[in-house]
Amino acid sequence: MQLGYKGLTLLAHRANPGATISAAVVYASDHFLIRAGTDDPGIEHRPDLQGSRTDADIVAAYASIRLADGCLAFEWCDRSEIDKRRKAGGGNSPAWRNHFAAMARKTALRKLLLGGTVPLSPSLASPLVEALQAEDSPQGGTDSSSVVDALLGGTEAASGSPFVVDGESETE
Repeated sequence: MQLGYKGLTLLAHRANPGATISAAVVYASDHFLIRAGTDDPGIEHRPDLQGSRTDADIVAAYASIRLADGCLAFEWCDRSEIDKRRKAGGGNSPAWRNHFAAMARKTALRKLLLGGTVPLSPSLASPLVEALQAEDSPQGGTDSSSVVDALLGGTEAASGSPFVVDGESETE
């Protein structure tokens, strides 16, 4: 089992109470602008709702977090980085085949959370990083349900929940 996109988002919220977290995919016809640097950094994304919105049309994904104190952190991944992450995770798993957009968002969220710019509470940081790194192990996607249980305060991580992906269970 692996952490699903929604479960990862929930855990990021628990690690940063009061934060606003978002992640999205960018399609080829969308307006997408990244403002880097120290003067008004951020992401501007205006979806083109009339354009094609298939998995093949996804050109990027991004994740952002606005902390309770107002600080903003964001990361983005272009399609080549998303595809590289897919290949590193086994390439053709049911989660990637059936839920490409969610997995692309998860790729950006992973990059944000593991990049060192988002503060994580000590009680959640270590288990969260451990679960994400387990997905990168040679076994790829080792069973992280015990880590999820610990992060959720003992609730069982049931198959089919938004917290785990085991084959077909990732839901939008």
